[in-house]
Amino acid sequence: MVIYIDKLKVYLLGCNMKRYEWTEEMSVGVDILDYQHRNIITIIKDLLDEVDQNADMKHIRYHVDDLIEHINDHLKYEESLLEKYNYPLLLEHMNEHKKFSDLTEKLNSTLSDARKELSETLGHFAEYWWYTHILEEDMEYKGFFMEKGLK
Repeated sequence: MVIYIDKLKVYLLGCNMKRYEWTEEMSVGVDILDYQHRNIITIIKDLLDEVDQNADMKHIRYHVDDLIEHINDHLKYEESLLEKYNYPLLLEHMNEHKKFSDLTEKLNSTLSDARKELSETLGHFAEYWWYTHILEEDMEYKGFFMEKGLK
């Protein structure tokens, strides 16, 4: 599935995407960040389950709002830790967060009762981005926080 938002192209794996479970390889070595990541993964899975079960938009909307709130809170907290410990790639990491937040908000702003497909699109986009972000971007600071003794 490919969707266009302004001039940005977002590739989604759609229904072929495996529903991931939390594994230790996803751990960034900081308990609170791992806890937040687990919660977000659970919310993404709940959203996609609701869509798969053809839930009404009220339930889907709840999960979309919950997902966006948890993600925004997490990104702010993660950035505050990275800043507190003077992470050398802070600006690059924040730029990745900003791109994700912008796309999520743009998708969310077009969501309406008549557009259930957008909830599914948002869920799959969040699922794809989140796993990619944890397993690639967040792993870059894992060693950094270990050196600082943060657990």
